[in-house]
Amino acid sequence: MKKEKSCGAVVIKKENDGIKFLIIRQHDDCWHFPKGHVEEGETEEETAIREIKEETNIDVEIDNGFRKVITYSPKAGVMKDVVFFIGKTISDDLVIDPNELLEAKWVNIKEAKEYFYYEDTIDTFEAAIEYLYENGYFYDYYIPENCKRVFIMLHGYSSDMYGSTNTCVKEKCKGTDTGYIAFDLPGHNSNSENLSLKKCFDLIERVNSFIDKKQANVEKIILGMSFGGYLALISAIKNPDRYSKIILRSPALKMYESLYKFNKQAIDNHKQIVFGVPIEKDFIEELKNTDIFDMDITIDTDKLLIIHGDNDEVASLQDVVSFIDKYGGHLKIIKGAGHSFNENDLEEMYNYIDEFIN
Repeated sequence: MKKEKSCGAVVIKKENDGIKFLIIRQHDDCWHFPKGHVEEGETEEETAIREIKEETNIDVEIDNGFRKVITYSPKAGVMKDVVFFIGKTISDDLVIDPNELLEAKWVNIKEAKEYFYYEDTIDTFEAAIEYLYENGYFYDYYIPENCKRVFIMLHGYSSDMYGSTNTCVKEKCKGTDTGYIAFDLPGHNSNSENLSLKKCFDLIERVNSFIDKKQANVEKIILGMSFGGYLALISAIKNPDRYSKIILRSPALKMYESLYKFNKQAIDNHKQIVFGVPIEKDFIEELKNTDIFDMDITIDTDKLLIIHGDNDEVASLQDVVSFIDKYGGHLKIIKGAGHSFNENDLEEMYNYIDEFIN
């Protein structure tokens, strides 16, 4: 049996709207990742770098922490191994070799899944995505070696990981023993996955696993804003012993009602985009069926702090007061603040947070 080997990479580049993946179309008319035959004297990594450069003009740095091997028989009497790494772009001036390729393009996660035909390509891509999540490629984080605690920050609906509350907390954490991790929720900015509560909670689980890998037994504080506050509280309810503190900033505790109030016509007409976020009918049904006030709440509400403006027209302060009255917790009201906080509001907010966690 003759043996052959090719090497290539799942090539990625980071942009403001997320990680993009390089896919190529060869003369079999199917989409793949770039790869090629190993030449004499080459390492696997050297082959991958050379082939990507020859086919697409792109220079990459290989992350060989990811190594996926596909074995198949391309023809009778031949067994072939194809080795894929992660390739991080050094330069991304895409120019294809027409003798090698018909086409090449950059796509996001959601788009990539629509192009692949072969199961091996799909398996490689899914394994690469899992590796990228496990190693923090999708996150904005600061977790120092002497880390005492980490803020897990969940942004609001139609916002992103770079929102004002996240930015305020990040600036306060830099250079201290308090870390943070921020990320885009599904359907938002860099995260092209469809928005659903299940995918939101799956992502929160991934983030918790990543923190555990970086710093075992570190104290975790979940901090959620608006829709993120709704998610944060549910995550804490589902995992009552996971977080040392639960901090909610202007939480939409009745998320369905908050979203419906400002988007009644769009939701009734099953519009696919609400406040700039692509949504599906299933997500609206999830919200309808996930009411915090109907849940069995067993968390220690003494570790719960809610910060809310008294002029918030988006997330109901009365819902917050009702929750505190029923279950307990600490409430700080910022006079004159709406749903969006100005610089003074953010400073007051962080003072409350700092006092609560120290």
